[in-house]
Amino acid sequence: MLRERLNKDLLIFDGGFGSQLQELGMKAGEIPEYYNIEHPEMIIDIHHRYLKAGADFITTNTFGANPLKLEQHKYSYQEVILAAIQNAKEAKKIKPDAYIALDIGPIGKLMEPMGTLTFDEVYQSVKQMVELVKEDIDVVLFETMTDIYEFIQKLRLSHFIDSKQLRFIQRIGFYINDLVVYKIAVVVNPLTLKKSSKYQLPQHYNFHYDDFEHVKIKEPFKDTSKGRYILMYEVPKNEIYVCQGEDY
Repeated sequence: MLRERLNKDLLIFDGGFGSQLQELGMKAGEIPEYYNIEHPEMIIDIHHRYLKAGADFITTNTFGANPLKLEQHKYSYQEVILAAIQNAKEAKKIKPDAYIALDIGPIGKLMEPMGTLTFDEVYQSVKQMVELVKEDIDVVLFETMTDIYEFIQKLRLSHFIDSKQLRFIQRIGFYINDLVVYKIAVVVNPLTLKKSSKYQLPQHYNFHYDDFEHVKIKEPFKDTSKGRYILMYEVPKNEIYVCQGEDY
């Protein structure tokens, strides 16, 4: 199983997709995800190159293929993603033990309070992408997250936090060492602790390690690119601040 291999083997991901398409002639302004449908042979060729170079994972050409970004485009996000999966499956025939990673990049629009998108709108957008092909992929790759709110939304998608649980949570602490998240702590509001037990949040503090050992984030604060600190997200206030040290 993949989970067992992750604990003992060195597995290699492929590289960038957009840069490869540019080398093959994609012009400025063109939408890379359209190539899944209009030029599948080019997508399969890129996958083949990475597999032959030793990659264990091939990443789908779906970085910007979310429902919000492709809302009024030539192709729907469903058409783009399904074509990308088909291309990956075809490419994988030369290395059957390779894994397919669904690539999900930033939504492309700002979330509240800087923008107009709500937390749930972003969550539902990403959920639709995953639900569409969850039986055909091995992992989901969330990349280039520069917005901590969007990162939190991805945590919800991975069932770490769901919409019912969120209303009982007072704060979430991201324990970081040199920009690597090594632990996450969830603090339940003590005033709602009795109700929250119905939603599998029976304790004030819930620590989760395994799924986030290798998560990296782009740090938006000054003088925090090195060392250990805690990035604290106050859920009711929708605010983020930095705490130094190991505890809070």
